[in-house]
Amino acid sequence: MRGITTRWSLLPAVLTILGLLGCRRGSSPHIGPAQEFSSPLQTQYDDFAFSLNTERFREGYPALIAKLTATDTNTRITAVRTIGQSGETDAIPLVVDFVLNEEDRTVRIWAGSALEKIVSSNELKRRDPLRPEKVVILPPSHEDIDLRPLAWVCSQMLAEPDDGSTHSYAATMIGYLDLKQFEPDLGVLLKSRHPAVTRSAVNALRMMGFVVESGPHPLKKQYQERKLLERTPNRAVQE
Repeated sequence: MRGITTRWSLLPAVLTILGLLGCRRGSSPHIGPAQEFSSPLQTQYDDFAFSLNTERFREGYPALIAKLTATDTNTRITAVRTIGQSGETDAIPLVVDFVLNEEDRTVRIWAGSALEKIVSSNELKRRDPLRPEKVVILPPSHEDIDLRPLAWVCSQMLAEPDDGSTHSYAATMIGYLDLKQFEPDLGVLLKSRHPAVTRSAVNALRMMGFVVESGPHPLKKQYQERKLLERTPNRAVQE
C-alpha cells in the first residue's frame, strides 16, 4: 500500500461510517439518479485513498500540514489552495477530508476548488499532442493514476446545496474523468440559477460526447447523445 501508516488503515471504515450516517452537516438526498451508485463508488474511493502514499506528502511538507489545522480560516484556505496548485495526487485524501467534513463553508468551497485543480492538472498531462486544434485527453494507461474513483466524492459534492461553486467543481471533475453515469445529474445542473454551474455542466456533457443545444432560455437547454462518425479512444475536453 506504498507506505501508508497504521492510523490511515482506519480510513475506509471511517468513511464508510460517515457515508452510512448520511448526516454530514445536515446534507440532503442526492439531487439525481447517480445516488444509486453511491455504495459501490464509496468502496472504490476507499480502496483508492488507501493506496495513496499520503504519509509521504505529510512528511515532505510538515509546515503546510500544520496550516491545515490552524484556527485561522485564511490560513487553512491558503493551505488547501497550495495543495491544489501542487497537483499532488497523494494529497487527495487530505483535500477530500476538507471537502466532506470542514465546518467552515468558505474553506469547504476552496477545498472543492483545490480538488478540481488536482484532477484537471493530472488529466491534462494526457493531452493528445497530435490534436493541437482542440484539447483531447487520451485514456489512462497502466502507468497513469486512475482518478475515476473520485466519482464518490463528486456524488457527495452534488448532494450539497447549490452554492454556485461546489456543483461547478464536481461537474468539471465529472467531465474530465468521463463519468457518464452522472449524465442525469448534469442535466439537473443545467437548471441551476448560477451561470458558473450551468457552464460547467454544459462543458462536462460535451467532454463526455453529448451535444448541448441552447434554446431561447438557459433553462430550456436540451442535449442528446452525439453520433460519432469514427470511433476513437480519445475524448475531446472542449471543442
